[in-house]
Amino acid sequence: MHVINWGEFATCQCRYNNLIT
Repeated sequence: MHVINWGEFATCQCRYNNLIT
């Protein structure tokens, strides 16, 4: 299992939010 860093987390959240909007 891969532990994400803040950079990856922020990018993932950004993409996720863009998909919902």
